[in-house]
Amino acid sequence: MTALRRLAGSDMGATAYEDWFESGSGKAPEILAKAAAARPGVHNGSGFLLPVSECLMAAVLPEINYLPEMPADSSRRIAIAGAGAIVTGAHLPAYALAGFNVAGIWNRTRARAEAAAQRFGIERAYENVDQLVADDSVEIVDIALIPDVQLEIVQAAAAAGKHILCQKPLHEHLAPARAIVECCQAAGVKLNVNQQLRHDARMRSVAALFDKDLLGRPTRTMFDTNIDLDYDFPWLAGQQELEIMYHSIHYLDTLRSIFGNPHRVYCTTGCLPDQQGRGETRSTTVLDFPGGHTALVFASSNNRHDTQYARFRFEGSGGTVIGDNHLFSGSAAGDPTRLMVRSDKIDPEVEFVMRVPELRVPHSFVGPMASLMKAIEDDCEPDPGGLDNLDTIALVRACYRSAEIGQAVEFESVATP
Repeated sequence: MTALRRLAGSDMGATAYEDWFESGSGKAPEILAKAAAARPGVHNGSGFLLPVSECLMAAVLPEINYLPEMPADSSRRIAIAGAGAIVTGAHLPAYALAGFNVAGIWNRTRARAEAAAQRFGIERAYENVDQLVADDSVEIVDIALIPDVQLEIVQAAAAAGKHILCQKPLHEHLAPARAIVECCQAAGVKLNVNQQLRHDARMRSVAALFDKDLLGRPTRTMFDTNIDLDYDFPWLAGQQELEIMYHSIHYLDTLRSIFGNPHRVYCTTGCLPDQQGRGETRSTTVLDFPGGHTALVFASSNNRHDTQYARFRFEGSGGTVIGDNHLFSGSAAGDPTRLMVRSDKIDPEVEFVMRVPELRVPHSFVGPMASLMKAIEDDCEPDPGGLDNLDTIALVRACYRSAEIGQAVEFESVATP
């Protein structure tokens, strides 16, 4: 079937879209006409008017809610340890969008904390981390620092009764990561890990489609990423483990969040001879999941020469989802990304369009903090939570072990007890 689309309007606030299908079967125009007549002005959870093709989806699909579940009380006071680019470019913009209450910030270089406080209207820039932890008005500490320093801050914050959001990776190795989890358990505080890709609107949409059995049983998944990441940080220069630990960990964690743990993993790594830093900047990882499902994570993070892209494809026995996962999503003009969806349960000959206006950054950073706040309210585990995240660290370790020995590695051989 040939699909023809004309989009009138160029941004997520556009109010007029035309979308029609040219079909030899005659099914699509009939369904489209019915959907357009039944629901001519459908809005999604973000309040944007949907194109006709998405009105079609709304008429034939169960509700796909990809937005994070928000806490009833968003006023809990947050203090952030760290004022680097990830904080000023992602955490703080996301928290501003969500209406979260950031009360204080600390950074080793005080001027950076003061600049962030002024820019985002934060009332206090702490002189040191002890001052942050001692602030009785703060309920949540958001740690956005390198892995090696997280345990010490977690210990101090947990002892002070603060709930904690840690940066990913929780740690590069399982024993210190487990120590962080056990510290929070002993103190009776909630711990979440900032694995935000699992909270991304595109990934939550895919998970919902599988949950509603609109794609059938998972059979084949691929993340294909060819980008140029900025690894020009002094603390990364000497890292022997780089791409998987700090980039592909997102894809591995997201696969776990949707499909559970794999049986085994095979991984190869590589780098450019003239690259900055010692660690790998390319990796190819094959994961075998139960039921014959295979996933491929094909990642290059030092592409300097041609068009960069980040694509994904999820295939099931009854459907397929294709989309892009570029860091900021959308086009240069600000258009939202679209997921191309085929589902045998709806119509195997029609390719539906799911429109996702939320961006990878900053929107996905709302999810981890919202989940932590919900966990505090409901006295449950956040998503992913520290205990769950130990299996993500174990999967990363399995990848490196496989690359080292040149053989597939059983996940259970490195998984946490």
